[in-house]
Amino acid sequence: MKSCFMRLGAGIFLLILCGCNDPAPPKKPSAPATQVVMSSWSFDDAKKEADLTWRSARVYLPFAKEPVSPDRIPATQTYPVVLFMHGCWGFETVEHGYWGKFLASHGMLVIMPDSFARPGHRRACDPVDNNGGSQPEVHDMRLAEIAYAKNRIEQSAWFDGKNLFLIGYSEGAIAAVRTPIKEFNGVISLSWTCTHRGYPPLHGIRLPKETPLLSIAYQDDPWFPFAELDGNCGQYMSGRPDAQHITLPSQGEMHRLMYKFDRRLFNLFNTNGHDHGTFQDEHARNAVLAFIHARRGRYAQPGLQQPATMQTNMAR
Repeated sequence: MKSCFMRLGAGIFLLILCGCNDPAPPKKPSAPATQVVMSSWSFDDAKKEADLTWRSARVYLPFAKEPVSPDRIPATQTYPVVLFMHGCWGFETVEHGYWGKFLASHGMLVIMPDSFARPGHRRACDPVDNNGGSQPEVHDMRLAEIAYAKNRIEQSAWFDGKNLFLIGYSEGAIAAVRTPIKEFNGVISLSWTCTHRGYPPLHGIRLPKETPLLSIAYQDDPWFPFAELDGNCGQYMSGRPDAQHITLPSQGEMHRLMYKFDRRLFNLFNTNGHDHGTFQDEHARNAVLAFIHARRGRYAQPGLQQPATMQTNMAR
């Protein structure tokens, strides 16, 4: 079967993304039995659907407070660009808007393709119950979206030709650390462990080794309760000359007990990420800005001398 911007193997995907039991068990359980899913996604379908995700993207122009569509980007000037890949629930979570406005307030043009613009694209998770893995073919679709958006950005008169960063949040981060594309000034992974011992295609980091990488995640993220998902991206950064992982501390035992007592109600009213969304953490925001500013102007120049690989545990 032909593929677009991706490798589908034999067309069969084996995946579990996370279900959720206790968000912080003493010993993490094993994941449920692996699912088998057949993909029927053709070359032509992939190209058409990736284009739909682009046309439906949210764009935060520099210093603007509300998003516009890609066709509303002025071509009268050029911009540094952040390509931001949303999580498994799309734009219904507030995390994306927070990051979009924040990065735009610092002079970046932020583009967020809408994966749910695809006809019949069902969600691959339930953010209320923290369950995932029901649509495993989604992960290769997200790779296609990155490749397509990157090509459209390069062809646009408003791209400054020097600054193109990729940020992925949660499910979007899984795709961000797997893309083979070399030209990004840097890649930022938010809220992903880079760990899936039960499904090798999602395990580790697949980025070109020269690509600068920043990973930020909480120490005990309730989205990853199983032993197969337990880890952090810093464990897979060996041999990467410009890679850093930051572990954010969890929000405390009382916070966790509230979450355990009534998970659905807690998720509906909690606004600071319940140890998954990173925007509310000042250290995370500052680290993202510092990473971008330090690597501006290096577009399409992999292999530069960079700082040594680091792991950092951030204290509040």
